Amino acid sequence: MTTSAVAVQPAEPLTPPAGQHLQRGQDQTAAGHIDEAVAAPQAGRDAAGKGSAGSPSEMIARLHAELGNAHMRRGLLNLASGNYRAALRLAPHLISSWCDLGDVHLKTGRAEDAIPLYLQALKLTPTHWETRTGLVEALMATRQYPAARALLQELLAERPQAGEIQYQLGKACFALNEVDSAIRHFEQAIALNPNDADSRYWIGGIRQTMGDIDAAEAAYAAATQLRPLVRRQAIRSPPDFRLLAVYAPFSGNTPIQYLFKDATYDIDTLALFGPGEPDSSSLGDIHVVVNLISDADQAQAMLPAAARLAEKLGKPVVNAPGKILRTTRDAVADLLAGIPACRVPRILRLDAGTDVSVAALAALLPFKFPVLARPAGTHGGDDLEKIESLDELACFLARRPESLTEKAVSDFGRL
Repeated sequence: MTTSAVAVQPAEPLTPPAGQHLQRGQDQTAAGHIDEAVAAPQAGRDAAGKGSAGSPSEMIARLHAELGNAHMRRGLLNLASGNYRAALRLAPHLISSWCDLGDVHLKTGRAEDAIPLYLQALKLTPTHWETRTGLVEALMATRQYPAARALLQELLAERPQAGEIQYQLGKACFALNEVDSAIRHFEQAIALNPNDADSRYWIGGIRQTMGDIDAAEAAYAAATQLRPLVRRQAIRSPPDFRLLAVYAPFSGNTPIQYLFKDATYDIDTLALFGPGEPDSSSLGDIHVVVNLISDADQAQAMLPAAARLAEKLGKPVVNAPGKILRTTRDAVADLLAGIPACRVPRILRLDAGTDVSVAALAALLPFKFPVLARPAGTHGGDDLEKIESLDELACFLARRPESLTEKAVSDFGRL
């Protein structure tokens, strides 16, 4: 008796090959295996391009989208953008790809171009949360603060316990010069998340601007205790290197909003505040230090601490704190004096508590009137006056002695 073998197979694969690659890519992404997360959808896309069965355009579009996500995590934003665009050409209904393409534009400093991409996603699904939060960031980046605030209020109505939305509302209100509302939103963000250091830093900065120094110091102290280091991640992964930016509240810091835009390196910002000094060994692998503490008069107490920290780290330093200590007006005048063709005003520095009587000033003043006088450490013309006589100078120096550590007098005739 002869038996014959019969081979039986499904009419279609249970899971199309492209679908298997897509699922593998998603699993690898979830596991944090970024290289594998790139390879899997890449293989699926290549197989689909060779005519693999079971690979309709929808599946190929999703492979492009997943490959875009993997490139996004690696910081390869051009490759991510190309794949999102390819996905949308095949499947323009993919909301997440419109949103993700908007995120790419936002990360590369093209917030204005990101807005129509977010709006396209919202045409498909008006309630898509990630798209609306991305749109908020784009509106804030393009200074469309009223629209950003309106959208944030909409989001807050849906999720009243979202501390991040309160935080963003605080920033929007501050930009609109609604200072009281800004503080209230930051305080509500902290109430929802007691570990919210960012809101505390904002409150500290606002209170300092308002002249409420006690409240500002309390906010800064709480923020630095929660998180002395504030991390800003690079726009690519892995980052080129890691930078430590050192600043000190109340101490004349260089504004950073234009220094570190679209950085390809990680930035850790460290606040030096209070009598204690940070443990350099706890800061991790730092490659370069940028000192932002830039006013020798305002930061006399903090610059030595910054200098000691930089020395302990033993890394290249930009704007070295020890050199900043030599940049007071009187020190600069001394350094430049005697250089041919260099004109610099002579400076007389008077410490708080100096005898400001007319007779005492007549003996101290090494130059003739008129002179310029200002509190040391002030800039932008704050409290700057042109003085015509010893009597006027005595009155100026006697003013608000409790708030001034010292005053500088410049030889107006040499300017």
